[in-house]
Amino acid sequence: MRNESDMQVLITGCYRTGSEYITHLINNSPDIYATMYVTNYMRFCYGQYDPINEREQYTSLVFDTGRRMRLRWGCHLDVHGVLDACESREVVTYGSIYDAIMRDIMPESVPNWAEKTQLVWQRIPDFLNLFEHGKSILIVRDPRSILASFKNFTYAPEPRYLGAIFNSLDAMQHGRGFASSLPADQFHVVKYENVVLDPRSTVSAIFDFLSLPTDHDLMSEEGWTDPAGDHWGANSAFEDGSEFDKQAAINRWQRNLEPWEIALCERVNGDVMEAYGYELAGTSVPTTEYEDVINADPQIKRFYEKWKRDGSGVEQYPTDPTDPDNWAENN
Repeated sequence: MRNESDMQVLITGCYRTGSEYITHLINNSPDIYATMYVTNYMRFCYGQYDPINEREQYTSLVFDTGRRMRLRWGCHLDVHGVLDACESREVVTYGSIYDAIMRDIMPESVPNWAEKTQLVWQRIPDFLNLFEHGKSILIVRDPRSILASFKNFTYAPEPRYLGAIFNSLDAMQHGRGFASSLPADQFHVVKYENVVLDPRSTVSAIFDFLSLPTDHDLMSEEGWTDPAGDHWGANSAFEDGSEFDKQAAINRWQRNLEPWEIALCERVNGDVMEAYGYELAGTSVPTTEYEDVINADPQIKRFYEKWKRDGSGVEQYPTDPTDPDNWAENN
C-alpha cells in the first residue's frame, strides 16, 4: 500500500444539494477516486479515539471502521493492511489513518482521493489541518429547493423536515466565513444551480481548483453506481431516477412548498440567500401560521429559538446518523 496520497479532498454540504451528482462528475476523472459516505471518517472517527497515537486507540478506530463499512455498504477493508501502513509511519495521526483507509479501497494507480460526507462543513478546517495537500469543496443550493426536496424525502416525522432551513443557513454562513478565512487553493464553493445551468464551465472550475486536467469526458454519466455498487439513479426526491430533470429541480420548490414554508425559509435565510445570489420571492405570512408547527417539535423549536437568539443555523440531522437504526435515513 502506498504511504500517502498526493491530494485528499473533502466534499460536503447540506443534504439534497445534488452533492452525489457532483461527486460522480469529479469521479469521472482518471486522476482522482471520489466516493460517497463509505468511511464517513470526519463524522464517525475524527476526534473520537484520542489519544490517537496510542496503538490501542488507532487499532480500535480501524477495526470499527472496517466493521461499519462492511455492515453498511458491504465494502471490505483490509484492516491489517491499514494497520501495517499506520505502523510504518513514525507518528500515527488521524490524517495518516484516514489516508491509509482510503488508499486501501481505491485503485492503487490513482494518486488522489475525495470523499463526500454530508453535514460536516464545520469540520472543514480540521480536515485541512490533517493533510498538507488537503482541499475541501462545499456544495450549496437554494434553501427553498433543499426544503422542498427534504420534505418529500425524509423518513423523519413532521415537522422535522423544517430542520433543512437551519442546516442550509449554517452551511451558507460557514461557506462565507471560510471563503474569507481559508486559502483559495484549499476551499471552494460550488452552487448546485451553476452545475445545472452552466455545467461544463462549473465542472471545469472544480478541476482547476483541484489542479487536475480536464481532458476526460467531463459530463459522462456512464457506469455510475451508489456506495453499495448498485446503479445510481439520480437520488431525486421527486423522480424515479431514469429521467432526472435537472432544470426542473431548480424551481420545483415553487409548487411543492406552502406559502408559510417559503416565508419561514426566506425569513431565516434571506440575507445569506441574497449574498449567494438567490432571488427572494418575498412571500409574507403572519408568523402565527408557522410558529405553532415549530413549537410542536422540541428539536425544531430549539433550532428556531437559536436562530432568533443569535442568527445562526445548525449542523444536525433530524435523527442521529451514528445510530445504525437510522442509517437508511442519514448517510
